[in-house]
Amino acid sequence: MIEAETDAGESSAQFVTIEELRRRVSPKMGLGRFRATIKEAEERGFPRKSTIWGGWYWPKVKHWLDKDNEVENHEVVAGAQDGQEDFGAADASSRKKARPQARSPQPAVLVRQPGDARPEGLSRHLHSVATGRQ
Repeated sequence: MIEAETDAGESSAQFVTIEELRRRVSPKMGLGRFRATIKEAEERGFPRKSTIWGGWYWPKVKHWLDKDNEVENHEVVAGAQDGQEDFGAADASSRKKARPQARSPQPAVLVRQPGDARPEGLSRHLHSVATGRQ
């Protein structure tokens, strides 16, 4: 019997093999590493392989992955509405009016006297000689 596939190319089977599970979850991961990762995940509640059906129950695996990755269902319920907005004067009057902030004092452009040591520790004359600008 040929197994049906979805538009995305996934098998429609509810119980999937290790190869199908790897293909759906992490296809770039090698099979050996994937098996080891499954064993580690089982310690954190990952669904175990069914001995009766010979595979992992995909809906349960997907639910575990979503929960482990903190994915929530954000679907909007049909007919649900937000509460009424209130942009009344009482709301606006409680806010403070924006004012310009006082600026902190800025350092002077020239903080040293002419001829004083340069930041590198060289006088202006030695600095020009060292850089080749005479």
